[in-house]
Amino acid sequence: VDDNLKSYYLILSLNRWLGVRLEAIGSLIVLFAAIFAVVSFGKIDSSTVGLAVTYALSVTSNLNWMVRMYCE
Repeated sequence: VDDNLKSYYLILSLNRWLGVRLEAIGSLIVLFAAIFAVVSFGKIDSSTVGLAVTYALSVTSNLNWMVRMYCE
């Protein structure tokens, strides 16, 4: 039982480590999208900026899913 729990704890720790890194990458993408929207103030419609930020927010979950599927 101890050997099983040691391996399970390792897998759980690695999943948490991976999740933190992937969410950091997703947050950086959202930050760059927001900075781009502020810099291009008046040149791009607000609906396009909203769509870009929405897609940037969904990148985190998609990135997490892609990495996990690739690993499997």
